[in-house]
Amino acid sequence: MKRGNEEVKNILHKDIFYLSKLIKSKQLSPYELTKELLKEIYDKNTNYNAYITIREEEALNEAKIAEESIMKGDYAGPLHGIPLSIKDNIHVKDTNLTNGAIINKSFQSCQDALIVNQLRANKSIIVGKTNMDEYANNISGINKQYGIIKNPVVRDVMAGGSSGGSAASVAANLAFASIGTDTAGSVRIPASCCGLFGLKPTFNIIPTVGIDPLSWTLDHVGFITKSIEDLNIMYHSYVPGQVVSAEPNKQSLNKIKIGVFSNVSSDIDNDAEVKNIYDYYIQKLSNQGIHIKKLDGSFLNNFMEAHLAISSSEAYYFHQQQLQNNPQLYDPANYDYFSKGAMVTHKEYNEALQFRIFINEKFKHIFEEVDCILTPTLPMLPLNINEIQNGWEDTLRKVIKYTSPFNMCGLPALTIPYEKDSKGAPIGMQLISDHYNESYLINLAHSIMDI
Repeated sequence: MKRGNEEVKNILHKDIFYLSKLIKSKQLSPYELTKELLKEIYDKNTNYNAYITIREEEALNEAKIAEESIMKGDYAGPLHGIPLSIKDNIHVKDTNLTNGAIINKSFQSCQDALIVNQLRANKSIIVGKTNMDEYANNISGINKQYGIIKNPVVRDVMAGGSSGGSAASVAANLAFASIGTDTAGSVRIPASCCGLFGLKPTFNIIPTVGIDPLSWTLDHVGFITKSIEDLNIMYHSYVPGQVVSAEPNKQSLNKIKIGVFSNVSSDIDNDAEVKNIYDYYIQKLSNQGIHIKKLDGSFLNNFMEAHLAISSSEAYYFHQQQLQNNPQLYDPANYDYFSKGAMVTHKEYNEALQFRIFINEKFKHIFEEVDCILTPTLPMLPLNINEIQNGWEDTLRKVIKYTSPFNMCGLPALTIPYEKDSKGAPIGMQLISDHYNESYLINLAHSIMDI
């Protein structure tokens, strides 16, 4: 199973779909692959600030055990021997968990999260814990304690957040896939900013047990990968199902009905370049025989107020003791936001929950008419880092226009890289389907992403 170092280093650019075949056939050593990846992380992590903690000794031991299992004929599936990264609000036993915060810099987890248990059952290798916005409460990738996460595609634009380190680790070939969390778009936004694939499954289909919450009724576990095949492998490592083939199915596109919103307002209209690319993509889909149906999206116009009421009050509940004991150790913007949660009244919280029921009913009727919904992942181009140093809440309102509503409803949503702007910054498109339709959504994305 040995290969030359140069050959293994070139393999770092490959995806799981490709590598898993080599590992299964004993042409590629998980130990050598992990060792070379760790060298790359040590060489390049300072360029991107993708990792907070690197698990060198533990990862090499896990890789050795994974390799020994394969040599004995005990192959656990396509994640066997594959090095992955994990967002640093997810518990990994005997490993530091910081939440991207200085308060937790010395905290060590005593047990694995449920998602980590499943990765271990698949004999994956966890190479490290990724950088993130403090306590998962932003979408910029700016962390003042552990360094601003740098976008490996275009360095002066945001990597996105809060799972920015997860996206950067994959885009920079410092991990083959990553597990993140998504409360308002925190998997899909950085995946889109870094030109990757990102999936937020149906709420609680992958339990968040063993993950420190931001907002427990909005938090989702999600996956960031290099390819749509890898996204399916990651999802079906937890939820049983068929892995897509290498060839997309374009045979029955004329049976597909895709909904597009005609009037979702927000504090910012869609950027002209994003709108033009989105409209052009819709036209291309229509030209392939896909039925496009315009949807009235005005029912989403007030979702931000409901989102903030739920997320801030639930975040305050989790942080209240620490806010009292160590207020000076929080990022000031987070301290202000979490503290505001204490002022959300029972009436406001209940009204937000009623709004959630209302929009869930709206989406229920929409999915009686269409198979999925298509939106831009972000309504604007990825923002320049210098544009988002201040004005946290204003930036949030702008960026999560198309991602947050689907956390409110718990609907599965997937972002695919589609185009780049004039500076080379990625622009993603988002597909949303009805609850528990992840396999359909992934296969649909596979069929239409290159149209």
